[in-house]
Amino acid sequence: MDFMQQNLEANTSSSKVSSGLAYVRVFLYMALGLAISCGISIGLPYLFRQIMITNPEVGFYSWIATIVISSIAQIILIFLVNSKAIRGKTVGTWVSYLLYAVCMGILMSVFFMFEDLNVALPTFATAFGVTCVAFLVMALIGFLTKGNLNIFANIGLGLLFGGALLAFTNYMLMLFMPSTYGVWTWLDWVITFVMLIAILLITAYDMNRFKNDLNSGIIQTDSLFVYYAFSFYCDFIYILIRIFIVLMASRR
Repeated sequence: MDFMQQNLEANTSSSKVSSGLAYVRVFLYMALGLAISCGISIGLPYLFRQIMITNPEVGFYSWIATIVISSIAQIILIFLVNSKAIRGKTVGTWVSYLLYAVCMGILMSVFFMFEDLNVALPTFATAFGVTCVAFLVMALIGFLTKGNLNIFANIGLGLLFGGALLAFTNYMLMLFMPSTYGVWTWLDWVITFVMLIAILLITAYDMNRFKNDLNSGIIQTDSLFVYYAFSFYCDFIYILIRIFIVLMASRR
């Protein structure tokens, strides 16, 4: 009887260790994507600035072309990550995820291309720290919540859709009434905070979903770990972008 009890306790302990390693694994994968994106976003402007010194026109249009290609590639890569992960294609999921991180880094280089780096870099570091705290809080909410958080996903998606409509409206107003618009308007603040709240809610949902899938034994292949790392990476990077925009706007 004592032997059976000890064996049961050993299996329970092993399960807890495996679960803990699963969280470490998925967050290490997420950290790899963040390192790639942040490194490229800061390093790429240096490269194109050097090109612009010798040939401004070639440098500028090359940078614009790179941004456009990356934007289109991102849309394709989102579908590839999901399809490869579902089919259990580990290599394909990894390649799609890493390429997406590269493309995101290229798009984020917009923040540093024409900004004063003495202001932009410290602000980015502050935004990164704030994002870590916000992500951790929402991830803990998702982890500690029993059951599911589908309501968070529904509200978050609704806010994202509403924010997209507001962004389109704001763009049209700036296009047709540029004289009445400043650099940063009250509508920009509304859009930014609506999007930020949406992403925070989705972060809690993603963590809750990962926990439930892990506990139920659904997550077995490395492709699914990469898929969830990609989900957490997207949550983190979108929170980071919004907070960075808020901080930069506040400084202006």
